[in-house]
Amino acid sequence: MPDSAAADRRLRRARLSSPPIIAAGSLAIALLVLGLWQLTSAYRLSFSLDSEAARRRIEPALIEAYRNRDADQLQQTARALLAESSLRLTYLTVVSPEGVVLAVAERYQIDWPSWISDSVKRSAHDLIYGLTGRFERAPVAAPGSGIGQINFMVSPGLVQSVRDSAVRQLALAALANWALALTAAAGGLWLLRRWTPPPAPWVQRLDPEYRPPQMPFSAGEIEERVWDNLHQRAGSMLDEVGRGMLVVDRDAGVRYLNLTAQRLTGWALNDVIGRLVYSVFHSSDDRHTSALTPAELCIRENEASGPTEMRLRSRDGTQRPVEVMAIPLRRPNGSIHGAVMLFSDITDREVRIDQLRRQARLSQGVIDHLVEGVLTTDPAGVIRFANARALRMFGYSREDLDGVTVAKLMPVPFLNAPSVRITDYIGAERAAGLPKVVGWRRDATTFPVELVVQPMTIDHSQGLLMIVRDITERLRSENLAQRLGRLLDAAAEEVYIFDAQSLFFVEVNRGARRNLGYHPSEMTRMTPLSISEELDTETFLNYLGRLRSGESEHVTYRCKHRRADGSGYPVEVRLNFSREEEPPVFMAIAVDITEREQAEQRLRYLAHHDVLTGLPNRATLQDRLGQAMLAARRSNRLVAVLFMDVDRFKSFNDTYGHEVGDSVLRQVASRLSSLLRASDTVARLGGDEFVVIAAGLRAESDAAVLARKIQRTFDAPIEVPGQQLQVTLSIGVSIFPVDDVDTETLLHHADLAMYEAKQSGPGQFCTYQVDVSPERRRRIELERGIASALALDEFDLELLPIVDAVSGSVRALIAGLVWDHPEYGRVVGDEVVGIARRAGLQAEIELWRLRALCDRFADVDASGPGVDRLSGVNPLVTLPSLIVPLSGAQLRHPDFRAQIDGLMQRGSWPRGGLIVASDADTLREARASAPELLRRLYAARVRLALLDDVASLCSALKQGGLPPLDLLMVDASYDADDLAADPVQAEALSQGLGIARASDVPTVVVGVNSVETAAWLRLQACSDIAGRGVQLPIASHRCLDWIETRSIEPL
Repeated sequence: MPDSAAADRRLRRARLSSPPIIAAGSLAIALLVLGLWQLTSAYRLSFSLDSEAARRRIEPALIEAYRNRDADQLQQTARALLAESSLRLTYLTVVSPEGVVLAVAERYQIDWPSWISDSVKRSAHDLIYGLTGRFERAPVAAPGSGIGQINFMVSPGLVQSVRDSAVRQLALAALANWALALTAAAGGLWLLRRWTPPPAPWVQRLDPEYRPPQMPFSAGEIEERVWDNLHQRAGSMLDEVGRGMLVVDRDAGVRYLNLTAQRLTGWALNDVIGRLVYSVFHSSDDRHTSALTPAELCIRENEASGPTEMRLRSRDGTQRPVEVMAIPLRRPNGSIHGAVMLFSDITDREVRIDQLRRQARLSQGVIDHLVEGVLTTDPAGVIRFANARALRMFGYSREDLDGVTVAKLMPVPFLNAPSVRITDYIGAERAAGLPKVVGWRRDATTFPVELVVQPMTIDHSQGLLMIVRDITERLRSENLAQRLGRLLDAAAEEVYIFDAQSLFFVEVNRGARRNLGYHPSEMTRMTPLSISEELDTETFLNYLGRLRSGESEHVTYRCKHRRADGSGYPVEVRLNFSREEEPPVFMAIAVDITEREQAEQRLRYLAHHDVLTGLPNRATLQDRLGQAMLAARRSNRLVAVLFMDVDRFKSFNDTYGHEVGDSVLRQVASRLSSLLRASDTVARLGGDEFVVIAAGLRAESDAAVLARKIQRTFDAPIEVPGQQLQVTLSIGVSIFPVDDVDTETLLHHADLAMYEAKQSGPGQFCTYQVDVSPERRRRIELERGIASALALDEFDLELLPIVDAVSGSVRALIAGLVWDHPEYGRVVGDEVVGIARRAGLQAEIELWRLRALCDRFADVDASGPGVDRLSGVNPLVTLPSLIVPLSGAQLRHPDFRAQIDGLMQRGSWPRGGLIVASDADTLREARASAPELLRRLYAARVRLALLDDVASLCSALKQGGLPPLDLLMVDASYDADDLAADPVQAEALSQGLGIARASDVPTVVVGVNSVETAAWLRLQACSDIAGRGVQLPIASHRCLDWIETRSIEPL
């Protein structure tokens, strides 16, 4: 079958090579090419004429509005120009010198379904405009307004519609050539069909699947496929070596990106095809100003651009240094049809260069900060370098030592003993027995020197490295050290001297060796941590660091020393650091404090406990009662104080004696202790008075149950030697926070209730009755019920609009809370937050509000119809900004960061982003202790706002220390409702608004609760306001419907 097919192909080629068919085909091709060239020329000429006419019409029409920077007038003019059919405009934008789009007008606007992705929308958008014309630019300038840019697209239409006669004649000639070409092609096909017989029957029999050959690709398609294949293969090879490749056409539109280029720029290949290169490759120079891309320079200069270092800003905003070069792509005739740009990330190289520079500076700094003098010389002894210590030691400057020899600085022995050379001091062994060295200062004073010499070779140059130490103090202290050493060795205290680096003991006195029981040879292999218990390594190293840094002159701590036999004893250690020693050492003096600790423990016990019963005394009772009251506020539980008195105790003492009375008190204490929970406290105040603190009660009735239980415990008589005594207790009860007082008053109220119980007879109890107002009762009940309300999701979200008082546009929505309490009705706003704060649930309530806000607006597309690929314009969002107040409790809440991550991961983050509002202290705390949290919020497009009253806000702006702010929110609810009637408050708020405006941060005023205050703020040119005097809060379920009826201008 392959032979039959080949034979058939040879037969067909023979038929095709006949002269008539070749002539007809050549004529048809020539006429088609000529017609295509003429038609293309007509199209380009028509396009050029229309573009020039449009440019002459557009520039005068826009120049006045551009000079005034009037966005509304520019927009109206752009739409009017687009509507003029004679201009054939399909697209028009006006861009300021700063790159801000001032006006946009488009002919084709499509409402895409929501299920179509942004990338498909952008591709279809580009295709529609690409088929209708070509993108043109023109500068627009106005005095004092800078040079901007007009971007427009003209659709020339059909050639027949062109009014210019030259264009019409050229187009008609092209059509005539095409008609002749089609006639010649038809004749050639007719001859080809006549002279090309169908395949022989034997071919079909041998190869049933045989099909006539298909027509090949056109020349343009082949060229495009070849170039695309070359781009992909070259890009893959460059990916292997980590270099990015970006290919553009002659109009600087992107045609190809390899994987490395996609990673560095942050753009996917499908998103950049056809985009202008400067919108993908954002480059800047060393001064961080935008620069032309090398590809654009290459196309403009018609030559390659050599390797250049610049900074590349990727799509996500990160910047990195890159090395980039560009090469033009030429056709065989030498014309440029594009350029290829090669670039690579050079971050590692810049880091290595910076490290080398830092190391050089560090090396110089280290040498200059050495305590020894450092000299380098050539073999003849001429000084080439001296560090700062050597200069101070001899009293010379660096210039003074230029060309000076070592003999001038150290004349003894090098000047007065010519036979002694510097090289004789190389090595410690060789230096032994040599003459002592004396230094000679510039002021002719001398000092003893310890000299260390080492040979040095740098870049094949020989020299000497000399370490010079002034040993004046060492020689002076050696005699004193020997005397002190004998005294310390005989001291009764333990004295330890250990090396500052290795921490091994250098010397240990006889008192330490005697107490520990170790041999001196064993001690040299030990450190203070080896013999210490109850002293962790980190704490001990922290002590040493404080001494090394000079923060403390000495450190005192306690631990236990462990003897060789395993026993231990407590010691108090005083630790000192001696820098003068060579090498530096630490000295620790330890004193056995066994007897002192026993005495201290006894005193501490007696200070907090009753001697007779062993129960906590009044001081301990006060402390534990205060802690229980704090815990009750956090947990919304009750604390009961039961004040008890032993009935007829005085008669027991008088009848049976004090020993029996003491026995009764001890047994009362024992029964009470065995009855109560571990979390409760029983204490003796003195005499026959006892107090029980019962924390964590759920209801007031629980206290009465506990009082009866205590009384039943004493139904059985108390046995004393030879007697059985029936003992009863009178009990008075006070309950916190029903009785919301301090600890002393709470005890006093329980004491009063106890005396009232005594009036009813022995063995009774009475509860202190508190007159609780309805408002206080309501507050207590709300604080106790807010935890269950949070668990049962009884809250709802309400949104307070920030409105532009001039235009009426909605700028933002402030998230608030509503609690529909089953008994007390609707609880709103700051009252809910205040209740949560007092109940210790402020962080949880604010997290609930944040989650509810995100869930409400997560599915709402706040980004509009998408970004225009041609102009780079992002249309106005359909949602106002969303503001959620947060307190400092969130930064300390362990779940807050995890909640933020969870909201981002599950897609519940509003696409328009959030504004987090807080006070100055919270924002400073976030900047200092939670920088990673701020970075994550910035990455999620969350902005920060400072919310405070006018005085606090102005003070915070002056003090500084805040993270970058996007909004200032002045809370006017602290001021008078009617500012017009209060000139003092009005003047303070006016000055505060002036300070806020001077910070160049957008400012809004919230808490505007009267119409008069809103009117006064409008007179102060403060139009963005919020409050019940402007607009009442809106329930969350009505919010979206309400927004659809309002004009939206987000902050």
